[in-house]
Amino acid sequence: MFLKMGLVLYGSGYLLVAYMQADLVNRLGWLSMQQMLDVVAIGQMTPGPFLTTATAAGMVIASFPGGLAA
Repeated sequence: MFLKMGLVLYGSGYLLVAYMQADLVNRLGWLSMQQMLDVVAIGQMTPGPFLTTATAAGMVIASFPGGLAA
């Protein structure tokens, strides 16, 4: 799923947030809405916010291997 987002999302990083919510929260249920908001907040506090947002989501879902894969 993160590979698909990486291949499709060129340009607007804010689109990543909508894709992540649709897939991770609504479709798969891997994150709650609160976790998704926390992940976005973490991503906004660090350099490279959208890459960091995907990495933080992977970490929440599957610890270090999930963050590495995302």
